[in-house]
Amino acid sequence: MRPRRSSYELNGRRLTFPSSPPPLAASNSFYPPISTVDQFHSSPQLHRLQPPPAPRLQPVPLPPTAADVFPIDLADEIDFQVLARGISNFSIPLHTIVYVLPASRACSLLQIETKDRHSRAFSVIRRLQSILREPLSLHVYRTQLQPAVQESVRQYFLSQSGRNGVHLWQGFLNGFQHRDGPRGLVLLQGHSDMWGVFAGSRRTMGY
Repeated sequence: MRPRRSSYELNGRRLTFPSSPPPLAASNSFYPPISTVDQFHSSPQLHRLQPPPAPRLQPVPLPPTAADVFPIDLADEIDFQVLARGISNFSIPLHTIVYVLPASRACSLLQIETKDRHSRAFSVIRRLQSILREPLSLHVYRTQLQPAVQESVRQYFLSQSGRNGVHLWQGFLNGFQHRDGPRGLVLLQGHSDMWGVFAGSRRTMGY
């Protein structure tokens, strides 16, 4: 295809010269012609001017809070490292009675005293779990439970232990520890989920 020509007259003389060449293009039977825009974007010089990709920063996890660690099942294994980070600021003064309360907070299921040293909440929870996992202590039963709670614990054990419940309970009261006898977990009377800790008036309470 011959290029078109343009003609002009200058001082009576006719000047003829070819018009501007068409945009550079290339094509064959398989690929469409490359436009000038495509040529611009595919330029090697342009790619060399592209900035390098920005580095991807790894997310840093935030430390856990009390809302992240509760509720916990006192009957299961507890990750005390995570628990300690979640409630690390919760300190309990010395000579404080810690009350273990049900969800209704109607009465205390169990009491734990910090004695003559300050304690962290997670260390009291550790002590609580150790009490629950061991055979029920007759001393704890008689000295740290109110009479109404003692009767509730007895009734709960009998409801869970079948025909031998009365015999096993009487053996417990006589100081015998049977493998099927009451364990500390009966003190919670089925309330094994702990939902948090809170401070009451002059006393620190947990539930």
